[in-house]
Amino acid sequence: MSRLDLVPFRLLIDRVPAVVRRHAGQFFWPTALPLLAVGVALAIAQVRWTESVFDTASGGGNMFAFFGLFLLIVVLSLGVYVLVYLALAVVAVDAVAGRQVSMGRAWRFCLRPTVLGTSVFAGIAIGISFTACCIPGLFVAPLLALLVPVMVEEGKVGLDAVSRTIELVRFQGRRGLSDSGWAQSFVVLFVGTILSYAASTVTQGPFVILQQVLLIRQTASGQAADPGAVVGSLWLQVPAQVLGALVTVLVWGYWAFGLALLYFEIRRRKEADDLERAIDDIVVGPTAQPLATSSPAEP
Repeated sequence: MSRLDLVPFRLLIDRVPAVVRRHAGQFFWPTALPLLAVGVALAIAQVRWTESVFDTASGGGNMFAFFGLFLLIVVLSLGVYVLVYLALAVVAVDAVAGRQVSMGRAWRFCLRPTVLGTSVFAGIAIGISFTACCIPGLFVAPLLALLVPVMVEEGKVGLDAVSRTIELVRFQGRRGLSDSGWAQSFVVLFVGTILSYAASTVTQGPFVILQQVLLIRQTASGQAADPGAVVGSLWLQVPAQVLGALVTVLVWGYWAFGLALLYFEIRRRKEADDLERAIDDIVVGPTAQPLATSSPAEP
């Protein structure tokens, strides 16, 4: 085995939580607060819209106004989510590269028009691929998973960044599919998705259950539906959004740091392997056995 072989993927995955914990103090609150703000605003706007639906005195005017406000906050939330994830990815790349972590640099980087444009393009491509029975999305999402590390570390944007990302992810190691960049990107995204669903169930599940219990008790008592009770139960979404935002930062941190570690490992392996083969060709000739394969494996 060559000493340039990839670090065992299981060990790389095991390292991610420790790296996230080490740097959580630097990125947690600067990224959690924007998510908290838009999450609470979204919950309040939904409650106000629901209140306006039951408000017959306004003749429906307030309903349309609050629905427009709700849609505006949804769009704003999507923009904040994109910026927060990009900032987390920048922090992760800087931390893994051994540079000083700076949230100011992270925000400035992700606000560059070329960076935003490239990220939006990739997001649209992934979204469109998932609309086709989901199967193409499972291929495209890992293929573009290393886009942000490429933009941060190599300064590439646009199609240059996309092509470089695909080049890295398609790198095939010496041990087959389990050693491929695509398969490992897929695993990082898959584990992060499972963590996201688990965290969402733990943080928001109790509030959803309590909400349903309140409504079922009212229905079982034989009373007519009380609009005030329906609206009141929706206020439970506010604390649910608060907890959800805090957990989301940690889950996204897992994604960001996992992909950053994978990016540096694949790039090291790919570029070092190219150099290794070039040296072998010079020293022993292109048809000879590579020197590195004859060296003993490191423990």
